Amino acid sequence: MLSGFSTSRTGVDGLKTGSTSFQIDCFAGTTNQNGFRIITVVLEATDPAADNSTPFTLTNQLMNYVYGHWRTTSLVQKNKSLDDFKEIAVTDGKEKSVQLVAPQNITPVVPYATDGSADTKSLTVKFSKKKTASVEATVTKNQKLVTLSTTVKDSLGYLPNCTAEQIPLVAKKTVPRSSAPKVFWNHFVNFVNEKL
Repeated sequence: MLSGFSTSRTGVDGLKTGSTSFQIDCFAGTTNQNGFRIITVVLEATDPAADNSTPFTLTNQLMNYVYGHWRTTSLVQKNKSLDDFKEIAVTDGKEKSVQLVAPQNITPVVPYATDGSADTKSLTVKFSKKKTASVEATVTKNQKLVTLSTTVKDSLGYLPNCTAEQIPLVAKKTVPRSSAPKVFWNHFVNFVNEKL
């Protein structure tokens, strides 16, 4: 898979070969193509070629298959808000809400559509809290407030019970708690509005 060999591939940046006592070859390789990293593992590569290239040829086929059927799509950039959940209400804070941002680029893996674009129709995005939820002050900058999960209708070959990618959405800034008299007054007003 390295440069200069018959099965070389651009982007391969990690590999490990192995074999069993039964002369069965195994190979693990990692590659990054356009920011989309995959790890491949080929076990029991039988029918070895004369030059022992069978596990590398199979790995190339596997990598071609993955990159030919799936791609990443940008959901939100690092330090930016997601259109579907831009902020969350803050109870007892000096501000009524805090902006939610992604601590990293969120780029889920989706299948290709028939026109070659990302098939985002197969992507489902869920949040751990409702948009009407609130958090209590004090909220600190980068505090994890909501978890975003992405799932794809097409099976991507994840391990069992690992079908959703989960990423936290964090507070863009600190929201301090209001003064004690103001907190008391707000609770009193809420009590009167709800109970009377």
